[in-house]
Amino acid sequence: MALRLLKERFQLALRRETRDLRYLGLVVDQNGVKMHETNADAPAGAEIVRPGRIVYRHVSGQALAVILTRFTGQPIVDMTSLKGQYDVDLQWAPDTANAGPSPDIADRGDVPSLFAAVREQLGLRLEARKGPMEVIVVDHANRVPIGN
Repeated sequence: MALRLLKERFQLALRRETRDLRYLGLVVDQNGVKMHETNADAPAGAEIVRPGRIVYRHVSGQALAVILTRFTGQPIVDMTSLKGQYDVDLQWAPDTANAGPSPDIADRGDVPSLFAAVREQLGLRLEARKGPMEVIVVDHANRVPIGN
């Protein structure tokens, strides 16, 4: 519905295209997954999702990739082949240039980077890759919307 409104009011013209882009592949580390499968009785959802900390219940590999994308600035593709739902408790030193320190890890020098934390705490790895990815290209958009 929102897309239809944008197309009508701003004369927005979009198209999909495949391009070779850099991305991060989320893969299982050689030592195996360290996350615990979710207890079926536990409620689903996020408790904390902010720079430096993620606490989430009932998360799939694909959903985790989407959540981590927010903190890397690069697209992340789930390549884990994990089928279950997992509980995630991930803590890392955030990029303070963009986000500011997280209150529960402030003044701690022993907190790893996001890449190291994913490996150490979850048993997964973020690998740099390049390959075809679908992108949305804006061909045209008016700055001022047309009237009703």
